[in-house]
Amino acid sequence: MHNLIFPLLLLLGFFLTPAQMAQEMVKKTAIDLPRIEVKGTLEGTPATPVLIVYDRTKDELSLTVGATTTLFTGEKMPPWLRLFFPKNTSLKPPEQADVLISYLKGLGIDIEKKMLSTTGPEGDLTVVIGRENASSNAPQVALYRTSMLPFRLSAGTIDAHFGDYHKSVLPLIFPGRIEITDNDSLTIYSFVRDEYR
Repeated sequence: MHNLIFPLLLLLGFFLTPAQMAQEMVKKTAIDLPRIEVKGTLEGTPATPVLIVYDRTKDELSLTVGATTTLFTGEKMPPWLRLFFPKNTSLKPPEQADVLISYLKGLGIDIEKKMLSTTGPEGDLTVVIGRENASSNAPQVALYRTSMLPFRLSAGTIDAHFGDYHKSVLPLIFPGRIEITDNDSLTIYSFVRDEYR
């Protein structure tokens, strides 16, 4: 009997609507502070310091890699960062979900399509929004099924993978590792706590 309960719970989760999934994701990733700071490194030899500072009151994010700072305001923010820094957390969760769904649609993600998939060496279950079969290369966002945290965002030329949340400087909210492929160029950011370096 217990062997049947876990698969049933996983399948029930699949029947969440994209709006409900977006609402769960926003609940996990939205930090209701006026200013958020995340420190990490850009992988390489040697590793380069990275600092992300998000000012929610201005909807402005600065990404500093080494000595170079790039400022993003509003809609200019890269999609792989926007997933973790929604612009208005003062809204109620359903309204936040509506904003996120609208944003995903703007990236070309068809929120009416979804499928279950597995990923990683442990075969973590994900819910993929934006496609209905594994052979499709349509824009998509994949969420870890158990936590509803982002696993992958693929839109335009960007393909970003998110992982190691448990090692992150902001555990269970922000990924400890972000791998971004843009036109065959790979960039890896690490935002892990000191004990994992």
